[in-house]
Amino acid sequence: QRLSFQSQRGGVKVWVMRTDGSALQQVSGTEATNTPVWSPDGRRIAVGVSGGVAFLDPSQPSPSEPTERHALKEFQGVGIVWSWSPDGRWLLCTPQQVAGGLFLYSLETRSLRKLDESEEAARWLPDSRRILFNKRGALILLDTVTGRRKEILRPGRQPQEGGWTTFSVTRDGRSIAYLEARREGDIWLADFGGASESQP
Repeated sequence: QRLSFQSQRGGVKVWVMRTDGSALQQVSGTEATNTPVWSPDGRRIAVGVSGGVAFLDPSQPSPSEPTERHALKEFQGVGIVWSWSPDGRWLLCTPQQVAGGLFLYSLETRSLRKLDESEEAARWLPDSRRILFNKRGALILLDTVTGRRKEILRPGRQPQEGGWTTFSVTRDGRSIAYLEARREGDIWLADFGGASESQP
């Protein structure tokens, strides 16, 4: 029932609010944070910070500092957290200011594994095994266990503006919601085959 987002009100901070726009709350403190992502149980928010990944507790008095921090030597700048797996075990993330790429981060072993050279948006599917990510205008389906991949949408078939830099996967894993910026920020839905689209 709540949304998380980052805002540049007095520096880049993480905020939450209810879906009706009420109960606006700043949850991050003085440290620069990036790309807030909710945990599957809705109790924590993962954010990219300088040198790693941190976790915020929106139930704490706000604003507050992270309750937990995982240092990652690959993250020399403020990294990007793209998505938290539905089973709660993995994060998809991208370091900044170094040779980047798309990484799989295990919250259990605190280890990183590089999945691809892409530094663009990525999202988990409901099985906590497959992901979708953007790579130079193509939408790729990747099995993180076997490494098998499939091009779902070819370059040139994505929206002209907004693209897959801002997209989400529906809970049933059947459709994608994305922002079509050239249509004044409208939100659209597309199936994985790209054969049909609809505007809510």
